[in-house]
Amino acid sequence: MNILSPGISLTNRLRFPAKFAVLAVIIVIPLVILGMRVFSNLNSRIDSVEQERVGREYLLTVTPILRLSMLQRAHTNRLLSGDASAAQDLANNRNQLETAFNNLSDMDARKGPELETENRVQRLRESARSLMEGVKPGLSPDDLFAQWNEQLAQTLNFIYYVSATSGLVLDDDAATLFLIDLSTIRMPREINVAGQVRGITAGISTGQGLTASMRGSLDSLLKLELLFRGELEQSVRLLKRRSPELANRINDPIATATTAMDSFRNELQAYVKGPDFSAQRGQALGAQGNVVVAALYKAQDEIQVALQDQLNSRYTSLLELRQMMIAMCVIVGLLLLYAFSSIYRALRIAIDSLLGVTRRLADGDLSARVQVVSKDEVADIGNGLN
Repeated sequence: MNILSPGISLTNRLRFPAKFAVLAVIIVIPLVILGMRVFSNLNSRIDSVEQERVGREYLLTVTPILRLSMLQRAHTNRLLSGDASAAQDLANNRNQLETAFNNLSDMDARKGPELETENRVQRLRESARSLMEGVKPGLSPDDLFAQWNEQLAQTLNFIYYVSATSGLVLDDDAATLFLIDLSTIRMPREINVAGQVRGITAGISTGQGLTASMRGSLDSLLKLELLFRGELEQSVRLLKRRSPELANRINDPIATATTAMDSFRNELQAYVKGPDFSAQRGQALGAQGNVVVAALYKAQDEIQVALQDQLNSRYTSLLELRQMMIAMCVIVGLLLLYAFSSIYRALRIAIDSLLGVTRRLADGDLSARVQVVSKDEVADIGNGLN
């Protein structure tokens, strides 16, 4: 009993309203602290997913830049390799690329400060314009091809940067993280190397063979494509362990694209190593390369749609969870208030009944009895008095 003495001494000095107030404070304060911690974590997760949605929306405007830059590289290589018909394609694609940069600039004006892009979009645009305006007869197609490769590498680095500043690469959901890895790293790498191979084939559209440097670049690119494809397929397998439904959703377009790439590889290697060079075969290989890149972009679009659906689903679930938590806190608070009020009211009624009987007894009414309706300790007092 000694350990309870301080509590007994305190409660003996307090009336029941004050006792209930002390009890409420003891219960409510830890609940409030715990609830604030839970809400803080929940709001942080909601803000993170919202930031990721902004990053994904921003990257959707970067993807056309990547695709059209690859086409510009291929058309430039065709033109400088002697295919005069590429001039119109080059001009049309340049207009589309300028439009894509306009769209990206508009998006950057709205979301750039939030994603800390600074002047990166402007630098990318100026670099691309410099390459497009520098196309002149007599230039080395190999040199300009290498410069476009550097431009595309900067575009990929920009994609990685936005993925980092938007928090996409820090997602705590495994399935979402693998989709982000596929859409921002694995698939863009595969598309870039396939686009480089396609760009090289654009240079043989007039029926000539490849230069020694281009042949060496082609061999390196084909080896690199196998490496990047292995990483891509590994990422899909890891996704399948976490979410088979998502993996199955994106696997078919990826498999279609890689199958087309295998066929393209075999045809290209047979052409390069064979003695028969013709404009017809060169143009057919260029068209086949276009099909491969288009299939890869189709797979990329499916991955981005799956990522969008996943982020939207998680965002909605988190909002619903927050609403449910708010409702639970309100309900728990009302239940506590109702319970304390009911207990105090029951005690007050019982005590008033005892006081009424004792007053009647003091007035000489020995027939007075307590109406005992409860089964608690106050009822024991009433039964004893009766």
